[in-house]
Amino acid sequence: MTRVHRRLGRGFTLVELVITLTLVAIVGTVTVNVMLSQSRHVQQAAEQIRVHEALRQSSEILSADLRGLAPAQGDLADFTGNSLTVRATVGSGIVCSVNGSASVDLVPQEAALAPMTYFVDSPVVGDTLQLLRLSDNSWQAMPITGVSSGTSACPASSSVFVTAADAAKSRLRLTTTLPTGVAAGDVVRVTRPVRYTVTQQGSGIWYLTRSEYRSGAWSSAVAAGPFRPVSGSTATGGLGVTVFDDAGAALGTADRTRAARVALVLRGLGRATSAVSGQYAAASADSLVIAVALRNR
Repeated sequence: MTRVHRRLGRGFTLVELVITLTLVAIVGTVTVNVMLSQSRHVQQAAEQIRVHEALRQSSEILSADLRGLAPAQGDLADFTGNSLTVRATVGSGIVCSVNGSASVDLVPQEAALAPMTYFVDSPVVGDTLQLLRLSDNSWQAMPITGVSSGTSACPASSSVFVTAADAAKSRLRLTTTLPTGVAAGDVVRVTRPVRYTVTQQGSGIWYLTRSEYRSGAWSSAVAAGPFRPVSGSTATGGLGVTVFDDAGAALGTADRTRAARVALVLRGLGRATSAVSGQYAAASADSLVIAVALRNR
């Protein structure tokens, strides 16, 4: 009988197995650390973009509300080193008819000749009507006591601003106590108190808050963020406000009617990013300085 001898393969020794497991552990640890590091970098980059976007958005919102201010008429209501209260414009238009000393009618918002009236929000009782007197090129402010609309005002036969194509379009009527000399063609704008502050939300994060005084009450909404917390120093808080006159001298609130320019410092602060390892990267931070010239002076 012929015997078949089977040669068995040689196995791993204990030393070889320990070395292999050690190498695998090293490679695995390095790979995980690289992945965690990449994750932190991605989170940090996303947070930095978030801060940049908040600063850009805030500068656009603030600039839009500040440019049209008429400080001599009280549009710059109040300010501190880290807050700002203004009468922001919610709409403007052209007078097409005057009803004695009680009210004015505005050209329809979609007039056939050209868009001459535009509102971002409907005017309400308590808003302020600002009237540009063409006779002396000055603004006069008066409270709005009534708001209505209809199609009968400013018939095409009596107004150069309204044509027969506008017959079915609604005209806005604003009731107030008018000064003498108001006439069709005068420019009006409607303003409303708006306050900007940096406030802490329920999440613990600080945001730029825009508050409106509408129909007798303040209502607040987050405008942009995140921002640095408000502190005792205006040099480190999320919002810094300085008002200047024509000569470049800083003004206090008592001299706000002479304001010509508002300088704002916006300081954003993102969240500290981390990976599952529990290691935290520094919070993303950035700042933006803007200067807004006031047009209606």
